[in-house]
Amino acid sequence: MYGITALKHGAYRAKVPEPEGTYLTKHFSLSKYSDPKKEAIKFLNEKGREIWGSKKWIMIKKGAYRKQFHRGKGVNIRKTSQVKKMKDDTVKTYDAWAVEWRDYSGKKFSKSFSIRRYGDDALRMARFAALRIKKELSSYEKPASTSSK
Repeated sequence: MYGITALKHGAYRAKVPEPEGTYLTKHFSLSKYSDPKKEAIKFLNEKGREIWGSKKWIMIKKGAYRKQFHRGKGVNIRKTSQVKKMKDDTVKTYDAWAVEWRDYSGKKFSKSFSIRRYGDDALRMARFAALRIKKELSSYEKPASTSSK
């Protein structure tokens, strides 16, 4: 978990999350700093903004980034059925592979790849789309837009 942790003898530890899933960690003791807590907070915020960018760092601090992946469980691929109403009022069902995810605000999105249209490539296309979306969601700066088509 990232943030500031109080240690023994008035010392503090600052842990900043990195995009790779690791943490940048630094210790602040009374022997080196007159106000270790203040210095730890300063380090956390400066490095957080440097690594993630100001807008995304604010969201990370508010917990929005963590919620995005826990609430929606990240980016998912699942087999689904698409129902389409035809002009003659009949209903046709098509199997597809769907990629589902949430943006930074928690809004749900999905993109589907019809097995009828793409055949065996539908699953490969869904996996590629999921990788691209994961990359966008974990990039250093918040993507300009995340859309569903």
